[in-house]
Amino acid sequence: DTLIAYRFSNGTITLPTNGTIDIRNGASGSQTDDRILFSNVLAGSNLTIWNTNSTTGTAFVRLNGANTWTGNLTLDSSSGGQFIEVLNAASISTLTKITGTTGATLALNSANGTFSGPELEIRGSGSSSRGALRIDNTSTIQNTITLAANSTIGTGNSLDTVATLSGNISGNLQINQNTSSSQTNFGTIVYGGTNTFGALLVSRGNAQIGSSVV
Repeated sequence: DTLIAYRFSNGTITLPTNGTIDIRNGASGSQTDDRILFSNVLAGSNLTIWNTNSTTGTAFVRLNGANTWTGNLTLDSSSGGQFIEVLNAASISTLTKITGTTGATLALNSANGTFSGPELEIRGSGSSSRGALRIDNTSTIQNTITLAANSTIGTGNSLDTVATLSGNISGNLQINQNTSSSQTNFGTIVYGGTNTFGALLVSRGNAQIGSSVV
């Protein structure tokens, strides 16, 4: 394969307030080595990652730096899907909120990590039904989660993944768990917070609520 993705590994990129990271057509691909990788520091306030791949394209971005950005990070998929993969919990910990639009997947992929910090506002089924929120490794998610619409939460392609959602989940709407038809293995999601969401539909994998498995 020809590696097409950009790598940012040193220094700090400081964006203006309300600035945008614009992912253009052909800048990334679905294979791991073809995803845009930010291992440096991203700074700024109330930023947006925007995909202009077209309505059929997906932008693939990996975050691995100890970022200092603040405020709300918007994942704007109005012009194409997004798969935003967080490899380092410190990449998002200084944010107040992450707002995912329809067609955006926020994938938390830090092995045995603990995520905290921003409120996660999610909606829809994510990029190509990968989930609006996806947890790819065994992790504890302390963030509060707000359902802005019926939303899919999923795990990566492993039976061993245990995703513990210890923060509160709100929104009188439905969580659809693990709806992807392209995966063969699914892990367990533990709903450990004081939750007020409306309904839970478990399509695949295991769901644990307190000490009960459903």
